[in-house]
Amino acid sequence: MHFANLFTTDTRSQQVDPVADPWISLAAIAAQTQRIQLGALVTPFARRRPWKLARETVTLDHLSQGRLVVGAEIGGDWWREYSAFGEAPDNRVHAAMLDEGLDVLSGLWSGASFSYQGAHYTIDDARFLPPPVQQPHIPIWVAGWWPGTRPFQRAARWDGIVPNGGNGNLMPADIEAMQAYVQVHQTTDAPFDVVFGGRAYEQDAVKAAEMLAR
Repeated sequence: MHFANLFTTDTRSQQVDPVADPWISLAAIAAQTQRIQLGALVTPFARRRPWKLARETVTLDHLSQGRLVVGAEIGGDWWREYSAFGEAPDNRVHAAMLDEGLDVLSGLWSGASFSYQGAHYTIDDARFLPPPVQQPHIPIWVAGWWPGTRPFQRAARWDGIVPNGGNGNLMPADIEAMQAYVQVHQTTDAPFDVVFGGRAYEQDAVKAAEMLAR
């Protein structure tokens, strides 16, 4: 099954895929599992109210007994998931909304009274309970295209990066350069995850083994 946040019927596209809401799907998965980590890779924050996302993520963190990871990104308009609904597909605006949304999310996760004043979101003395099972917060992995810089500066504030290669598949040297860049911008020595995926199944066994070895 293909998971996505919205179902769009773009008549200008030749293909419209059926999709399922990720949070309902993840809740069902959490109820039937005990050990695996859960998360959506990745959630476009600009398409969601951060206080609604805070409720969803804390609920799922409790339901899974602390197995949730939140993947975060700006999203894109490749399938008109902004423009089909009258929203501007402006990546810079979405990036600003992501930064603010992450601040709001972590503030509401604290369980303490929280206020916030930004360009896109305003919070006036709100308090969300319960706090997450995972402390000090639910892990956040930020997505980004390497060798871009802004997403990796953003990721350095949180717990991990989900990278894609702007010039094709990422190679070991790309991962090393990416890690070095993130380390420069980290403000703590907390563990940091680099979440890398590929399509080894598309190769024959010998080529797949070589790729995985690298």
